[in-house]
Amino acid sequence: MSKSPILILGASGQIGKAWVKLLGNAGIGLTRQQIDLNKLDILEQKLDQYDISAVINAAAYTLVDKAEQEYRLAMNINCYAPEIIAKWCAKRDIPFVHYSTDYVFSGKGEVPWQENDEYEPLNIYGYTKAEGDKRVAKVDGKWLIFRLTWVYDYDGKNFLTTFLKLVNAQDEICIVNDQYGAPTYAPHVAAMSMKGLEYAQSLPEFPSGVYHLCHKGVTTWYGFAQVILEKFRVKGMQLQAKTIKPISTQDYAAPAKRPENSRMSTEKAKKVLRIELSEWQLALDECVSVIMDGG
Repeated sequence: MSKSPILILGASGQIGKAWVKLLGNAGIGLTRQQIDLNKLDILEQKLDQYDISAVINAAAYTLVDKAEQEYRLAMNINCYAPEIIAKWCAKRDIPFVHYSTDYVFSGKGEVPWQENDEYEPLNIYGYTKAEGDKRVAKVDGKWLIFRLTWVYDYDGKNFLTTFLKLVNAQDEICIVNDQYGAPTYAPHVAAMSMKGLEYAQSLPEFPSGVYHLCHKGVTTWYGFAQVILEKFRVKGMQLQAKTIKPISTQDYAAPAKRPENSRMSTEKAKKVLRIELSEWQLALDECVSVIMDGG
């Protein structure tokens, strides 16, 4: 890679923080306070301040339920801003890495989604991410879109950390047991993304495209919670929740619809970029160890 640093947008989020830690002095991490993707009119001007070798866009509007009322804000951050950044990178002939989601699909069936399956989002969040995918894909430049699913980390706000807060505070926790996917560990996403980017740059022609990136295996949110409990107990942490109750998506009754099938095929990333993630249980082992060791 070039000696110029890599710019990381969304540096305070799960994927962004993992990239910042991974790159160290070879990265420049910017938070929303430093570069706001909602301010489209000055976005290029902000980017012009940096002499960089690539842009990693780990920033996104991810408030799935709130997006139902904040369509314009979600569109600016998830759709229009990535297009602007992709074009800015293309003009400078530098790679652009962008993150997307399984929410661009309908969530129907049980078959893992392929990268070229039809867009059919269930909610506004998914629609804005799908439109972002489409716009970036039209840019004639070096770009990689990694679609992720069920991302978590050892800190921040995610399913794992929320569950651990609730498990000692509530007598009963209700968790959805009919949505299927693979919990995906943020530090591993960053590591494989970087490996994929480096490999893409080594090829005679940069393989711009959409790639699915998630851990192997499948479970439900309820299944994920059960394994979390098991792994912490093996490590000696006693979690005191009295009842963890499986419920249906319908019982959960969130403002925005959720996909029931978040399985994604990762064969393309393995074949083209030579990257793949481990079984999700192994990644959770590592995350639990980090938490038990104090982060």
